[in-house]
Amino acid sequence: MAGDWIKMRADLLTHPKVVRIVSALKADKLRVIGGLHAVWCLFDAHSSDGTLDGYTSEVLDDYLGWVGFSAAMVKVGWLEDDGESLSTPRFDEHNGQSAKRRATETQRKREARKEPDVSASDADKKRSREEKRREEGSVPNGTGGKPPLITDPGEIIFGYGLSMLVSAGTAEKVARSFLGGLRKGHGDEVLIDKLRECAKAKPLQPLEWLAAALPPGGVKGKPNAQEALEASNNAVAERFLKNLEGAASATV
Repeated sequence: MAGDWIKMRADLLTHPKVVRIVSALKADKLRVIGGLHAVWCLFDAHSSDGTLDGYTSEVLDDYLGWVGFSAAMVKVGWLEDDGESLSTPRFDEHNGQSAKRRATETQRKREARKEPDVSASDADKKRSREEKRREEGSVPNGTGGKPPLITDPGEIIFGYGLSMLVSAGTAEKVARSFLGGLRKGHGDEVLIDKLRECAKAKPLQPLEWLAAALPPGGVKGKPNAQEALEASNNAVAERFLKNLEGAASATV
C-alpha cells in the first residue's frame, strides 16, 4: 500500500558488499544501489518470510533487466538461490510492517530518554499515537457498539442512545422524546447503564427493551412506563403510515 517502506543502511553506498558487487559487475555505484532497492522492495511486496517461491536468479535478472546482478548478490551473501526459490537472509529485521513498527517504537523511546527529568521507565510507559488509536478505536453504529468514552451524559444519551434507537427503525422525534422521558424518570447514571446493557444484549427493538428494563418508580419522580408505551405505539403507527403511503404511491 502507499506509504510502505523498507530499511536501507545510511552508509550503503560505501558498504564493502556494495563495493564487491560494483567491482564484479563493473557498474556504477548508484545503479547498484538502485538494483538493491528494487530487489528488496520486491521481497517486501511479495514475501512475508523472506522467500520468493518460483523465482530464480534468471527470473530476477530478467525483472531487473540486468544479467548477473542476482549472482553478484549471492556471492556477497545477500541472496540465496536453491533453484526453486530465492530468499534473503535476516529479512524480518529489515523489511515488512513489523520492522517498520519496531523501528518507529525504538526511535520514539530513544527520543523520550533524551528529555530532561524523564526516567527510562517513564519513557517506556509513553504510548505512541498508533497504540492509542488501537485502544480507543471508533464506536460502531447501531446496537452492537458501546457508548463512547465521553464525560457529558447528554452526549452519551442523545448521541449513542439516539443512534441505537434510530438504527432499529424508531423515528428520531419519537426516540428523542422517549430518551428524554427515561432520563427524567430514572436519571443519567441509571439510563446510561441500561444503554450499555442494551448494547450487549443487541435486541431487535431496543426501545421496547429499554421500556421493560426501566419500569415505573424512577429516581426523579413520575413513572415513565406510560411514556415508553406511547413511544412504542407511535413508532409502530409511523411505520404503518409510511408503508401505507408507499403502497398508495405505487398504485398512482
